[in-house]
Amino acid sequence: MEFNIRKHNDITIISLKGKLISTPETQELRKLVVSYFEKDIKKIVIDLKNVDWIGSVGIGAITGCVIEAHSAGVDIRFAGLNEKVRRVMEIAKLDQVLKIFNSVEQAAQSF
Repeated sequence: MEFNIRKHNDITIISLKGKLISTPETQELRKLVVSYFEKDIKKIVIDLKNVDWIGSVGIGAITGCVIEAHSAGVDIRFAGLNEKVRRVMEIAKLDQVLKIFNSVEQAAQSF
């Protein structure tokens, strides 16, 4: 899993590349996201455009990030899900509770 982080005004954008299916990647993602909470970052977009696949461990990591973000007063948006990842989110019913947008730009504008 590769991570690319950039800032747009007061929004931190974390772009992922690869597969979010095993414990090492998911732990790395959660550690990274939580590190931004500790820096008092309040707006995060997680760009999943280049995520090829997400498994149950990945779903758990995303859910964990959202729960921890909520507790820390951080707002997380998700963007760019391809059809496979979007379908997994729908099956897990996460599309009903996560803030998902077609693009990073739409997600950023929604804050």
